[in-house]
Amino acid sequence: MLSRSRPTPNSESLVVLGDSWRSLLLAYAFAEKGISVVVLSPETALPQRTLPVYLGNGESRNRASLTYGNQLTETLWDFSETNYAEAERRAASLGVNLREGDLRWTDYEGLRAMDLDYPELCAALRKNLKENSCQFRSFSKIQVLPSAKLGQSIEFIERSAPQKIEATAVVCAEEWLCYQNFTYMKDKLVPATLWSFLFKKTTALDFALALFNDGVDFAVNRGSQLELGSFRNLYMDHGVGLVTEPDERTRAGVKSLFSGLGWIESENESAVFSSVEAISCDGLPIVGSLPDLPSTYVVCGFSGRSQNFLFEAARLLVGALLEENDFSLLSTFSTKRFL
Repeated sequence: MLSRSRPTPNSESLVVLGDSWRSLLLAYAFAEKGISVVVLSPETALPQRTLPVYLGNGESRNRASLTYGNQLTETLWDFSETNYAEAERRAASLGVNLREGDLRWTDYEGLRAMDLDYPELCAALRKNLKENSCQFRSFSKIQVLPSAKLGQSIEFIERSAPQKIEATAVVCAEEWLCYQNFTYMKDKLVPATLWSFLFKKTTALDFALALFNDGVDFAVNRGSQLELGSFRNLYMDHGVGLVTEPDERTRAGVKSLFSGLGWIESENESAVFSSVEAISCDGLPIVGSLPDLPSTYVVCGFSGRSQNFLFEAARLLVGALLEENDFSLLSTFSTKRFL
């Protein structure tokens, strides 16, 4: 388990891979408990663009309907709904409103992936971590290996120079880093294709992004046109895989919703877009250690709803590693369910 003692320069108590708000939140949860942390992130950021979010009709974009067929248990629903209020409170303690953020598109290996981003939360967490002597380092290549000295050995290239850290534990909350660096995760994270459709507007609208029905349906304002999409095909298990043909359920749904609002004429479709989101192979989050690297922990597979889960999942994971609570509290999401 983890130690709160001060480490030597190349022997850190814990390494967090990635520097998104999810990774920084995990680092913050460990630092709060007195654990020395290194945040290790890619030197080259993935190309991306963002849009500020407009909460149409007072809808909360953070409480999206979680109904992946019958796969999600009542435990999962309760975990999500119960802990979102606590997530808002903890974010507010850092001066951040979780209901204000960006929708981010990231281009990775030719795929366009959507995600929620919280720049203000990132800035607040980064400031706090620096004040708590957290180290920020970068890599162009990385390999996580078993270690005879501690839990894991991390070999990486930083600014063209080979580096090595011996760590008690490694934690990763980035799906693409989990998929890229850990063989065990390659069949656990599944791509899901989300479709959106471009229509000519029939009325003036002044938002960048509007979300409806608890974030299930969305509209992106693109000048004289609207890009309209929905997550319903994903929730109903119709969007799994890299699909090349547009989803007719989504097309019919957005036409009905947004023509009903008087925003478009349903016959004025001009283009179709596809985006890819990572989900777990059974629709549940994945939190726990890897069988081949037992001191490496993944915290991922939240299917675009990280803010509903991650604050509490981080607290429980830190508590388990410090032996303050039991790993059974995360058993619903455990990696052991795949064994």
